[in-house]
Amino acid sequence: MPTNKSHRILVVADAFGKPAYTPRLRFWCEYLVAQGWQVDVYTEQFEPLPFEHSYPIVEIPIFKNRSLDWFFKSTLTFFFDWKSRFFAKEVRKQVGSKSYDIVLACTFPSTPLRAAYGIAKEQRIPLHIDLRDIDEQTPTNQYIAHFKWRLPLFQLFRSLNIRRRNTFIRRADSLSSVSPWHVAFLHQWNKNTHLIYNGYDSSIFVPQKVVTDTFSITYTGRIYDKALQDLSLLFEALHQMHSSCQIPEKLVVEWYTDVVGQKRVMHWAQESGTTSLMKFHPFVQTQDVPQILSRSSIVLVASQKSTPKGPHGIMTTKFFEALGVELDRLSFAGRRSLIVSDTNVAPLYLEKLRTVLNGKNIVTDCIVLPAGEESKSQDNAMMILTKLIELNFKRSDIVIALGGGVIGDISGYVASVYHRGLNFLQIP
Repeated sequence: MPTNKSHRILVVADAFGKPAYTPRLRFWCEYLVAQGWQVDVYTEQFEPLPFEHSYPIVEIPIFKNRSLDWFFKSTLTFFFDWKSRFFAKEVRKQVGSKSYDIVLACTFPSTPLRAAYGIAKEQRIPLHIDLRDIDEQTPTNQYIAHFKWRLPLFQLFRSLNIRRRNTFIRRADSLSSVSPWHVAFLHQWNKNTHLIYNGYDSSIFVPQKVVTDTFSITYTGRIYDKALQDLSLLFEALHQMHSSCQIPEKLVVEWYTDVVGQKRVMHWAQESGTTSLMKFHPFVQTQDVPQILSRSSIVLVASQKSTPKGPHGIMTTKFFEALGVELDRLSFAGRRSLIVSDTNVAPLYLEKLRTVLNGKNIVTDCIVLPAGEESKSQDNAMMILTKLIELNFKRSDIVIALGGGVIGDISGYVASVYHRGLNFLQIP
């Protein structure tokens, strides 16, 4: 990376939002400054920025604090991409006659891309786009599951946003994103796509020796629904310990999250009878998180297993922060099941079983073999074993034999070969 002070980079980004204020973007900028680049950041004005920064940040106001203004401008954005066009015009006005060596667009929505592309084209300089998230990585309704009436409108706007995004990522000189899945997915629009994992601020997330009189499991950040973050195993384990009177006297599960997240956690705690173990706190500033983690016994990372519908490639910064403070990580995702059945039983009961399992938030995959003794073969056993490997089955997952005889024999054999202690259920 160049160290000559004459190198200038224009960073165009979406708004810095709570609770972490887009750490990936901030790390990008701090790294570039440390390497000798002159960095100018232009972003949407959202709320006061509580973090220190060694580079100028120009915030462009778009929405006034009135619901009517938001509704009117959002409608214009829906039909005419107004927000992107307005932001691009204001950035150009602010940039004026300044010249740069490269433009970096760091974003999740498509809003900053028009401004970044326009300036890169005008100044005939490279455009690099860093996408920390993309719409396709998650189930379509996870962020608005509690607003069912908005779902059709949301899905239409989501499709428009993807189309607008793709227009600019095709024209970019290069792209980067956060996981191998993201890179592979984005290759269909831009072959020059590279992997840059999320990280953490190594100057503050460092090991600290803190002695406390409690055993605390700690989570910091937003809590979404089970489509993205499945904490069923955590609450099931706490429930079992509580029911058998094995809960340590000073065990506490601490949540640093917003009101919506607190309500979701409390609902799950009430279902499992573990509300007495929960302790809630509001969001904290990034600089306070290392001390909180250092007081913890275990850091909780909430996730979900990948399915064909998502989520995909979620690489949360919280995992890397836990690595930085050198604490144990407790990561929870939903259980996965593999149902093995045959052509006689599957048409009668397979979908009913999948409905029950999905209702318990257990991801289901299926293998249906031809009915008959000839299906008890080495090739079929290897096919089932290969499927377990592809799905990265863990001991907490479950193989289900839906049918007796051959199905029970071959499924039980493969489960025992794959992993000692793997859950196996026979439904003859």
